[in-house]
Amino acid sequence: MKPLTSVPLSERLTFLIPLSTIFFFHFASLSAQPLDLKVSGERVILINGESGAVLFEKNCDQQCYPASTTKIATALYALHLRGNDLSTKMTTRTEAICSISPQAKVQSKYRSPPHWLETDGSHIGLKKGEEMPLHDLIHAILICSANDACNVVAQNLAGSVPKFMEHLNHYLKQIGCKNTHFNNPHGLSHPDHVTTARDLSIMAKEALSQPFFCEVMKKTKYTCPETNLEYQRFFIQTNQLLKKTPYYYPQAIGMKTGTTKAAGKNLVAVAEENGRVLIGVFMGYPSSADLYSDAKRVFETAFKEQKMRRTLLSAGSQEFTKEVSGTRKRLETYLPEKFTYEYYPSEDQGFRLLVHWKLPKLPIVKGAEVGRLEIVGPNHKVLKSTTLYANNSLSQTLWSRLVFGKTIFLALAIIPLLWVGLRFRKK
Repeated sequence: MKPLTSVPLSERLTFLIPLSTIFFFHFASLSAQPLDLKVSGERVILINGESGAVLFEKNCDQQCYPASTTKIATALYALHLRGNDLSTKMTTRTEAICSISPQAKVQSKYRSPPHWLETDGSHIGLKKGEEMPLHDLIHAILICSANDACNVVAQNLAGSVPKFMEHLNHYLKQIGCKNTHFNNPHGLSHPDHVTTARDLSIMAKEALSQPFFCEVMKKTKYTCPETNLEYQRFFIQTNQLLKKTPYYYPQAIGMKTGTTKAAGKNLVAVAEENGRVLIGVFMGYPSSADLYSDAKRVFETAFKEQKMRRTLLSAGSQEFTKEVSGTRKRLETYLPEKFTYEYYPSEDQGFRLLVHWKLPKLPIVKGAEVGRLEIVGPNHKVLKSTTLYANNSLSQTLWSRLVFGKTIFLALAIIPLLWVGLRFRKK
């Protein structure tokens, strides 16, 4: 493929849509190169946490059991509803802490309410009538994966856990999750409780927009203050990438684990290096060793990528021109320096080049700022911009000055005087 700069602009632009003072030019991907990786997990996806660009995927749209990675959605939706209002205390009611053994649950063919806790599941021992603020419940959900905390949050926010799940599923569809249906807020096994690696990456990306979620997810431990019915509790992080273990990964900044017999070992992880934030979803692993070694290797491979530079426009005269009302000439433009864009090969999804015209009043002198060029990614985020300059001078026509300038006001003032003068001479 020949360099972009050697191709005429008219051939490079796939479409052009004039919208008032804005023009769009679409540049297709030239060299998208997904990461070359082999992973032992059944379903895996790696995305850019800001743009959503997919760097690697394996069976990422196959439905699977999410286990406790479900809690990402529960905490995210709770924060979406409450914002910064995290101090209100939530009361534990009987329905939130009902439990059943995993064996009885299967033998009954899952006829028990899907949000009921399992006797061997993770919890913080919430008691009937116990009050705890949402602030601490979110810590319990994301740090030590407390199933009972999920039920308490759901019941208090929506009146009942089933009602909360109805609203949560609607919300997940709104943010782009197409193959997810959750029937409990904690992720304990149920045949109808399913998602995909891609949908989990969407939830995780959305969660990164919540400052409190980001604050909590990276903590390795938390001391929960005493409540009306219990002394202090100590929450310990389940994500081994964050802890001083054989699986520790310094670039990891958090998210959520999930394990059940039906789901296997699962992990949604976020890592950052040099300002580049990546989200990895790793589903269906047979062991923690395989899970964490894959996660570290996938992130390390991505962070070793070298950026590439693509020249979009050379310095000098440009093909962006515009008719300007009030002058006979057409405005021509130039760039003092070439306009380039740097990107990672695995993230090259194509982008749009936007021309925003911002014309000064006539006359326009050569070298005046007349607009901006912006590179916009698939998520509408401005990746880079530069100023566009006038390459010729434009003056106002006489007619334009008469109609739109101060001359017309002088003419209107003089005409009555001339008429009075002519009448006086006739007399």
